[in-house]
Amino acid sequence: MQNTGSPYNLRFTDLPDFVVFNKRSGFRTHRVNENQLGLVEVLSSKIKQELFVVHRLDKETSGLILFAKNKTAAAALAQQFESRDVKKTYFFLTDQTLKKSDEAITVKSHIDKVDKKFANVLGKEDNSETKFTFVKKISDSIYLWKAEPITGKPHQIRLHAEKIGIPVLGDHEHGGSPWFRLALHAAEITFSFDGKTQNFKAPLPYCFENRVELLGEFVANEYSDLNAFMPLEKGQTYRLYHRTNQEVEIRADLYGSIIWVYWYKKDAPTEDDLSSLSEFCKKHELDYVVRHMINRGTGVGGKEQKDLYYEAAPEKWTAKEHSLIAELRRDQGFSPGLFLDQRDNRQFIKDHSKGKTALNLFSYTSLFSVAAGVGGAKQITTVDASRTFLDWSKDNFKHNNLDPEKHEFFAQDSLLFLEGSIKRNRKWDIIICDPPSFGRTKTTTWKLDKDFPKLAKLMWSCLNGKGLILFTCNYEKWSLNDIQKQFEKALPKGQFKFQELPTPDLDFEFPDAYDNLLKGLIVKKN
Repeated sequence: MQNTGSPYNLRFTDLPDFVVFNKRSGFRTHRVNENQLGLVEVLSSKIKQELFVVHRLDKETSGLILFAKNKTAAAALAQQFESRDVKKTYFFLTDQTLKKSDEAITVKSHIDKVDKKFANVLGKEDNSETKFTFVKKISDSIYLWKAEPITGKPHQIRLHAEKIGIPVLGDHEHGGSPWFRLALHAAEITFSFDGKTQNFKAPLPYCFENRVELLGEFVANEYSDLNAFMPLEKGQTYRLYHRTNQEVEIRADLYGSIIWVYWYKKDAPTEDDLSSLSEFCKKHELDYVVRHMINRGTGVGGKEQKDLYYEAAPEKWTAKEHSLIAELRRDQGFSPGLFLDQRDNRQFIKDHSKGKTALNLFSYTSLFSVAAGVGGAKQITTVDASRTFLDWSKDNFKHNNLDPEKHEFFAQDSLLFLEGSIKRNRKWDIIICDPPSFGRTKTTTWKLDKDFPKLAKLMWSCLNGKGLILFTCNYEKWSLNDIQKQFEKALPKGQFKFQELPTPDLDFEFPDAYDNLLKGLIVKKN
């Protein structure tokens, strides 16, 4: 396990030549292009150790994955996987039954790509083999099986399970019934290294041993999964589940003492859903808020009440992000007041603000400004069109022992503020900009794709030499490459360079190219 004192430490087995990690479902093993990282790149960054892939798990498969720490170990371990000297044990769920399941079943087939998908190919010599053993009944309609692959072809267990009529639950590609995840887990691995037998085991996920149908059961599963590789500290903030999944239509975050659920289903949560969530919260000394997302046009500052469900959640509470303290509010819009996916970016600002001047545009509740203040910035200017958010921002300053009277707060459109700053010849060392894709005030309308060139030029004109712009957005029509190209068009050639944003913690998803997820970069003035 990491030993950094961070509330976002990772659990993993760390040995001189390799690490063993218990992967959550939804993480791909390695990058798919320069902008879309995989587990090996993120883990390498977080533990500050170059890692090498020696085998792979499908993106939706959870469980044990092995990474080498040097090329020699990588070659030796990869050779064992290639020569079938590594023993692997998986478990999976299915909702199908076999007439006779009390004996082990060996399945063989020829696996190859057909129309860009892996498939069992008839009429060809077998090149894959898996042994299946029935384990137990989990619920009225879900069954647990063990799978021991003798060979290591892509999708092998999934294809062989499909072949004998017990497709893996959640495996839409190979005949499985819809579920919130692919119910396949790499539970044990045994191999030899430096003359010693190495054996590692990962416990079964919560959903492999418990029913997951109601909201509270789903939250319990995600909480358990996250806690298995990132010990959850009381009072801190964590992302529980934000992956796009039509079978779920739920997103959930942990804000200190509150589980905050976004419910995207058409129908409201049932009494059973809420009762199960209440039961989970009581076990963990938490409360909950469920926001039914049925009126998104109201905007971040909307005050709709009819879609909010809670029991004992207070109107206001505080939670921590590392050492930063944020005030959260139950009924001030779709978010409680903190965008968790900016956590590592705020730490970057905190670590680079000492003695600097900082400008925070589209500031919302201004934890970026707080991060700069805690990091020792000598002057912070905070700009947002909403006076409500600026008052909230000042409360956040006070929670972190920062005097808002010593800094600047402007209730103004960010473009207008920048134009006025140029007239007054004002500049900053750091500019933080996280604009919405669309926004409207009483006098102006903001559209990121239309207004970005003007925004970029204005920020550049207000940036001191050697200064930096930290820019992020969630605009689903832009990839990271698109953002880079927009800056390259707007800024003077040869006078800046790009830097990647900090690697996100592993409670966050790895965004695909055009996902409506956070993306951005740092622009440094030469």
